Amino acid sequence: MFDYEERLKIEKMEKWKEWNKRMPILHFDKEWDVKIIAPFMGALARFYVGHNGKHVSVYFDAYSTMAYMYEGKTPIPYWEIYDGKDAERFDFTQEGADEMMKRIKEILKGESDEND
Repeated sequence: MFDYEERLKIEKMEKWKEWNKRMPILHFDKEWDVKIIAPFMGALARFYVGHNGKHVSVYFDAYSTMAYMYEGKTPIPYWEIYDGKDAERFDFTQEGADEMMKRIKEILKGESDEND
């Protein structure tokens, strides 16, 4: 049975309302397939983006529970994308979100900044 009180404690503890206010806008290409999935393993948000047989997994880690991205010596909130081979992280700003979406587009188009 669903424990509503326990859920409210988690939402409060992880400051979901505050993160919702700070969440950057993500601009998805119209031909992309986007599947929102439930967060797990400490991520506050998760989704998959697919197009032309390629896909990218995306999650938002507010508290460095899954990995780390640093500003100096301080862990910062970040997005991580994973294309099945490589993971990349982007800071949790509108600029970071725009950079992440640009990178997702490159991956889905089959463009790479490395020689495979």
